[in-house]
Amino acid sequence: MAENCFPDDVVQLKVEWIRTYNRLSIPPLPPLGELDRHLLRLRRQIRRHPYWREHPWTWPAREALHRAAVTAPGGEPEIVKKVVDGRMVVILPPAGTAQGQDVETEEPLGVAMGRACR
Repeated sequence: MAENCFPDDVVQLKVEWIRTYNRLSIPPLPPLGELDRHLLRLRRQIRRHPYWREHPWTWPAREALHRAAVTAPGGEPEIVKKVVDGRMVVILPPAGTAQGQDVETEEPLGVAMGRACR
């Protein structure tokens, strides 16, 4: 699937989704509420976009949309989270690279996981 086959508005929705997700991931964690609801609204808008009526909602298509959003003007890489020794670690990727820097949160795994499940 071509990287540039997506309409600009769906790419911009994905750019905003990544930016919002990143803001929710970087310690210190913001309070739950409006950003979480905004993330859900964006997810719904992306999924219900008319583009997907003509194109299958497949994993490769979603990956291509993600790559298009990351490389779009104003795009940024998505923060990656992993668990190391029972603690949530946030990987902050520097702009323009595939590798990131590990940042350990102050929350134990149970707290971090409880937050993610809300």
